[in-house]
Amino acid sequence: MINIEERITIHRPIEEVFTYMTDLRNTPEWQSGLLEVQQTTEGPVGIGTTYQAVRRFLSRKMESTLKIVGYEPNSSLTWKTVSSPMPFTTAWHFKSTAEGTQVIWTFEAEVGIFGLADRFVANSIKRDAVAGFGTLKDMLESKVIAAA
Repeated sequence: MINIEERITIHRPIEEVFTYMTDLRNTPEWQSGLLEVQQTTEGPVGIGTTYQAVRRFLSRKMESTLKIVGYEPNSSLTWKTVSSPMPFTTAWHFKSTAEGTQVIWTFEAEVGIFGLADRFVANSIKRDAVAGFGTLKDMLESKVIAAA
């Protein structure tokens, strides 16, 4: 089992950060390994919304179906894989602070196809996430993206 937690503070209002991040179709803009995300259900994001995601991880192309299993406006978003070579659950928790918005990311995965290499896989996932959150912070703080 892999368990990771990271925190980042983004100097933007919680509503803006939450709206942008919880539309998972935006994640390829700031997560380098994520090639494509398509919403496969209609309507606004909420519990039950599904996505098809394609990512490159450890030189392998991986396709996953993701399902939103927790959603609280301006507070949290949790999703898990419905089909994936590596089953995982991830959550973003949002907290308004004097500096802007703190995002707490948690990630839990079954090792699955990677077996004994779980420490290497965990380090790679964490390194990619930290880099992605740095890109996200820069994007949102410089207003490169349009807030909804």
